[in-house]
Amino acid sequence: MTKPKNTPQNKESFFGQHVNQDVLHDGVRQDRVKKSWNWRHGDFKLRLKHLKDITDEDILYIFKLLRGDSGEPTIERYDSCVTCICKPDKPSEFDWVTIRFTGSVEYRWDWEDQPIVSALLSLEIYDYLRSQGYVLPWRGLSVDELIEYGWVIL
Repeated sequence: MTKPKNTPQNKESFFGQHVNQDVLHDGVRQDRVKKSWNWRHGDFKLRLKHLKDITDEDILYIFKLLRGDSGEPTIERYDSCVTCICKPDKPSEFDWVTIRFTGSVEYRWDWEDQPIVSALLSLEIYDYLRSQGYVLPWRGLSVDELIEYGWVIL
C-alpha cells in the first residue's frame, strides 16, 4: 500500500477523524476541529496525546468493552505498551487486552490462544481512542510520520 503524501486533501481527511480535538496555530489553541476552514491550512496542527499516556480509565473502558463488567482487572505499564489483565474464576471471553504504543491493540482469548474480535468492535475501539484525543497510525503513516508531516503536536 502506498502511503499518503503530505497534501492538503490528505490532511483534511486525517483531521476529519478528530472532531472536537484542539487545533493549534503557532502552538496556540485556535479552535476545535469542526469546520473545514481550518483543516487544510498549512500552519494548523492537531494537539493529540500519545498512547503511552493512556489513562487507566481509558484502558479499563476498552477492557470492559471487550470483556464486560465481570472481574477486577489490573493494569500493568511497560516501556512499549499497557496491559489490562483479569484472571477470572471461570472462563470468559477475554483474559487480557494490550495496547501497544505503536497503535496496535491485542486481545487474548481466555481458554484458547486466539484473538477473537469482530471488525466492528475493533473499529469501535479505535474510534473511542480517537475521540479521547489519542494519535493513532493513519493509512499506513506512523505517529512519527504524522508529526513529521506537521499535522500533529503531542
